[in-house]
Amino acid sequence: MMKLDESTEIVSLKMIDIDTHKEYEAKMKLNNRTGEPSRCHFFEDIETHNHIIRLRLDWSDVLNGEPTLDANILDKGTDKWIPIPKNEPSWHNTRKVLNSETDETLYLFEFEGYKARLTTVKNVNKYLHDTEPIKDELGIKIIRGDS
Repeated sequence: MMKLDESTEIVSLKMIDIDTHKEYEAKMKLNNRTGEPSRCHFFEDIETHNHIIRLRLDWSDVLNGEPTLDANILDKGTDKWIPIPKNEPSWHNTRKVLNSETDETLYLFEFEGYKARLTTVKNVNKYLHDTEPIKDELGIKIIRGDS
C-alpha cells in the first residue's frame, strides 16, 4: 500500500495497454537513498527490438490528481541508459490526457516508433477525519411547582 496523504492510500494499482489489453501490476520499492518507501509505482519492463523501457508512476509529480508517467530507457546494443533530453518535452515525462472521443484519460507514451495508450485502475482507500471535536450539549430546564 502507498499512503498518499492523511486521507488517501492506494491499495493496488495496475496499468493497462488499451491496444494489447496487457495488464501491468504495480510494484512498490524502497528509495535507494533514504530506505523509505518510494513515491512511485513501478511496472515490469517493456522490451522492444532495440530497447528496454522501464515505466513508473511518480506520485511526487501530480497534475489534476494523476501522477506523471516517467520512463527510463536502456539501449540493448550499448547496455547504457539513454540520456534524458533537457529543456524539451520528451518521452521521460508523460501526463495523462483526456481522449475526447471516448472520455477516457490516458497516458500516450511514444519512443522511437513504440507507441502505447495506457490507462490505470486503482483500488483506493479514503479516510474521513473530523476537523473539530464533536460537541454534545445538554439543556436543563428547572420547573418549580410553587410559582
